[in-house]
Amino acid sequence: AVLVLLLLVAGYFLARNLGYLGGSASFNLPSVTGQPVGQATSKLTQDGLVVKTTSQTSTDSPGTVISTNPPANSLVKKGDTVTLTVAAAQQVTVPPGITQTPVTTAQTILRAANLTPAVTYIANNVLKGTVLSATPPTGAKVPKGSTVTLTVSGGPANVQVPSLSGQQASQAGNVLAAVDLVVGAITNQTSTAYSAGEIISTSPGSGTFVPPGSSVSILVSSGPPPETTTTTSTSTTTTSPSSSSTTSSTLAGHARH
Repeated sequence: AVLVLLLLVAGYFLARNLGYLGGSASFNLPSVTGQPVGQATSKLTQDGLVVKTTSQTSTDSPGTVISTNPPANSLVKKGDTVTLTVAAAQQVTVPPGITQTPVTTAQTILRAANLTPAVTYIANNVLKGTVLSATPPTGAKVPKGSTVTLTVSGGPANVQVPSLSGQQASQAGNVLAAVDLVVGAITNQTSTAYSAGEIISTSPGSGTFVPPGSSVSILVSSGPPPETTTTTSTSTTTTSPSSSSTTSSTLAGHARH
């Protein structure tokens, strides 16, 4: 009787596992080890299984299924959960010495650490080509082969020459210094439009963009040209009375006497 009872129970579970009593039929879990996680998930989901994933650092290609729980060929049925262990990239540390250094040096250091450098330039007064910062920063743990972005000084940004026309030449130095420019050559020229000491124009002209520290030459008015005076000379001729004839007549009279 006991043996018959055991056979009945075993038969019941067998029939249930085979789907004869309304339950899902059992089947062997297919092997998905070595497959990309997306492909493995799709296959198991189509078989009616619930898929979960967990990652583990491995020398296998990142995203590859390392193992399954339950293992391949285990009896499972629709609705069962299968956990996939997926290979994660090896972690490396962003190395030191990649900031406040030439960008070529930083790139070499990153490549040696199995990381990929990317470069972004910004205007900055720091020496052109110097690495200002890194993202992720030094010391961060990142997957092997990750990209580290280096923010690099592209040198100072150009500045705009201010308008100096009509201003006193004595103030040019202060105005230009405020935008990191200096006074260059100073040339004087007469002008009726500008008073003496006023700036007529600049070179480069107002509104031009130039590198910081550039020289700006100024043309300064020396005032209007001097007035010219014309002098006219008049010659005067004086005629003396003719006394010679009178004298001659007198002498002639004396001679006759």
